[in-house]
Amino acid sequence: MRREYRTVCLQEWGLNSDMISNKAKLVLATTAAMAGLAIANTTQFETTASAATVQGSGYLNDGTGWYWFENGQRYTGFRFYMGSYYWFQDGVRQENSWESAWGMSYYVGADGRAVQGVSEINGVNYDFGNNGTFFSRGKANGYVATPSGWLWMQNGYRYTGFQFYMGTYYWFQNGARIQNSWENAWGMTYYVDNVGRAVQGLQTIGGKQYFFGNDGTFFLRKNTKFTANGANYSADANGVVTKLSSGSVKDQMMGFAQAWHGWDSTQQYYLDLLINYESGWNVNARNGQYVGLFQTTGIYDMSVEGQAKVGLAYIANRYGNPKGAWNHIQAIGWY
Repeated sequence: MRREYRTVCLQEWGLNSDMISNKAKLVLATTAAMAGLAIANTTQFETTASAATVQGSGYLNDGTGWYWFENGQRYTGFRFYMGSYYWFQDGVRQENSWESAWGMSYYVGADGRAVQGVSEINGVNYDFGNNGTFFSRGKANGYVATPSGWLWMQNGYRYTGFQFYMGTYYWFQNGARIQNSWENAWGMTYYVDNVGRAVQGLQTIGGKQYFFGNDGTFFLRKNTKFTANGANYSADANGVVTKLSSGSVKDQMMGFAQAWHGWDSTQQYYLDLLINYESGWNVNARNGQYVGLFQTTGIYDMSVEGQAKVGLAYIANRYGNPKGAWNHIQAIGWY
């Protein structure tokens, strides 16, 4: 009874015992052509059989290994299998290789599957689309999604530098957008904010003010005077900005002390004592070779700003701050 039942089942499938082993199992799958070709239903048999008796189509083991067969012949080309597309060469699944079909170029990865999206191949990034067509669009360009996140690509490589994107300039380092950082390009200095955009206008960075223009050029202004928001300012050699006051000499000096050196009201108190002791806040005070507010040498610009550049730098470099300089005066009588 068992032998007759087995014979009947095989006859119903059009097979005989010489064509298929006792280990045969039936698998129904869908074979799809790529790049817009029609999809056709195909009955696949995964089986172990001798090479001489392989029949049918699908991913079959002929006794020497697994191969893709079409009508008993080893197949070359793409086939849809277990949810993805694979390329077979003489029945053998290919890996890490470029393939051509339907006038297009494709790439199959380490698992044999056709890749899509942006994929890096031998150090170069290629775009294979994201719509299930899998063919290469060429080397990746622009701001694209990758397995490593969003990166700026140029001709397939990660880009470093400024790029204009969505109405403003961003700085990219090895493809990644950079934030809260000073950057240099074209011989100029720039700053990108917490969303990566190049800033302009008056900006406070690290407790100091800087000016990046208002004309769409974005670079840091240095060694210049300018007007912004109805007020006059001065930018030093490092780009640090001081508002030029029309008030007293003392107000101007304290403004420079805060802007250039970050000296707070406590340090300004000792600075007031020092200048009052040296010159009585007389801009034109002179005692032999010692001139001006700080009674020092090397001053060639007698404006408040000119004297501040020399005097404040001297205090900072020698004593660290006005309190240190005043303590020296108290102990020695000079600074």
